[in-house]
Amino acid sequence: MNYRRFLPLVAAVAIAGCGSSRSSDESISESRPRSIDPHVFTLEDIQNAQQQNVNNVLAMIRRYRSEWLRPILVANTGRMVDPSAYIDRQRIGTVSALVTVPLASATLIRYLTPAEAQGELGLDNLAGAVVVSTR
Repeated sequence: MNYRRFLPLVAAVAIAGCGSSRSSDESISESRPRSIDPHVFTLEDIQNAQQQNVNNVLAMIRRYRSEWLRPILVANTGRMVDPSAYIDRQRIGTVSALVTVPLASATLIRYLTPAEAQGELGLDNLAGAVVVSTR
């Protein structure tokens, strides 16, 4: 049997099958942050999260960027250390304290790697930091 004559039909079916529903793509994109930088939530991201009933900064991070919350093992002490949390560059403790920060008050949320956090905020930020800017 000559299968070559079916090749255009198979190709057309395969291409049509690769398309996706626009409405499902839109609903997925509405629930995810749109900022390009994986270390930043913009004001638009924050407002979209509020529309998804996210009420505080910690809840937003847990939902969209849980990797920001990972503790690290400090080699010389053998203990786990959580990332630090800052509001307007004032330290408030570790990231667990961000549960007290209403999302409505935030305008920008940034994650700093350990090296960035130590350079910008001090050497005691061994696990990085989450910095929240407010209105």
